Amino acid sequence: MLNGAAAPPLLRRLNATRVLTELRASGPLRVTELVELTGFSRPTIESIADDLVGLGWASESVIEAGQRRGRPARELTFRADGGVVLGVDVGVGRVTLIAADLAGDVRAERSEALDSALGAPDRLARVVELARETIGVAGFPLYSLMRAVVGSPGIVDAESGIVMQSPTLPGWNGLHLGEELSAALGCAVQVENDANLAAEGERWRGVGEGIRDLVFVLAGERLGAGIVVDGRTVRGYAGGAGEMGFTQLFATGQGSEGIGALGREAGRDALRRLLADSDAADSGQLLRSLAGDDPGQVNVELLLEAARLGDTVARDVLEDILAGVARAIAVLAILLNPQLIVVGGAVADAAGQILPPLREGVSQLTLLPTRIEASVLSHRAVALGAVHAAVEATLEELVEREAPIRA
Repeated sequence: MLNGAAAPPLLRRLNATRVLTELRASGPLRVTELVELTGFSRPTIESIADDLVGLGWASESVIEAGQRRGRPARELTFRADGGVVLGVDVGVGRVTLIAADLAGDVRAERSEALDSALGAPDRLARVVELARETIGVAGFPLYSLMRAVVGSPGIVDAESGIVMQSPTLPGWNGLHLGEELSAALGCAVQVENDANLAAEGERWRGVGEGIRDLVFVLAGERLGAGIVVDGRTVRGYAGGAGEMGFTQLFATGQGSEGIGALGREAGRDALRRLLADSDAADSGQLLRSLAGDDPGQVNVELLLEAARLGDTVARDVLEDILAGVARAIAVLAILLNPQLIVVGGAVADAAGQILPPLREGVSQLTLLPTRIEASVLSHRAVALGAVHAAVEATLEELVEREAPIRA
């Protein structure tokens, strides 16, 4: 703990956290530079430096004065290797994990496809196995894991770590996800809605860097939004902010399915109609060829490819899907007036096809111009946002610890 001094313990802890933040962002730094950056007095910085070095969260070196008079300069460096954090994205068909040091630098990551029908016990067991593997690959022992942040689809109670509702994951409703993973990994585990974490990831390492009013729309298997207003994540009183069930009120009744789910379902229906209609033998030839006349082979990737190659049936299906998604995005744009809307999820890689019709559809429904971009983080957005959340929460707690986990 911080040593006893005239300053109250809370103030000393806050001051030490501020110094750690500066060291992490800009270090190594001399004492004089820390005085300038923080506005603290030199004696305060010297005292905090003694604390942080003694606790092991900073290392120091001495720079000789040379020809100048005076004592040698004292330079401090944040010890980013004092522990490891883990960001996890538990999706319907994939789990992605990123291990990072305390500076947020990625040390290892894993992404693995999962059976969408996998039950909660088996899904959790695989997440734990991959977590241990990822931490090992990062070069840390498991006991050095200081915090994990996990993104889950659905409505999440971030305080308790309970998934209140998640219709896309079997057995996930009511799951004490934070408690289960904390027991298995031996560290604090924070659970958050995946779209909220994706928004944080984009603001940290993506197209939303530096933007304080942003909406991230997950548009893969389902539609969900992470909302950031004035730099703060909006969760709502029960964690349901950003859930997009309002789309059921549209005349199309599309529900909250995303582009991936809608593309698969609508594409298969279109192919079945083609196969059943002998008069449509000349229609949808590319769609039929790519799918081998098997509706079960149609997914959104195949639909996008057929549309790109000029298949008129695929283009019509895609146009209808994107018109519905544009209506949903327009509602968010009208209500929230964000500076930026980021479209992510599995479909982000097809930005060239999906962004123009989305932008056009939204512009026809809104009065104010809305900037819409595709995520540049692809499937890593949620896990990276989780890493950032884990690092920030851990930094606030470092000065409470007796010593770093790694020597």
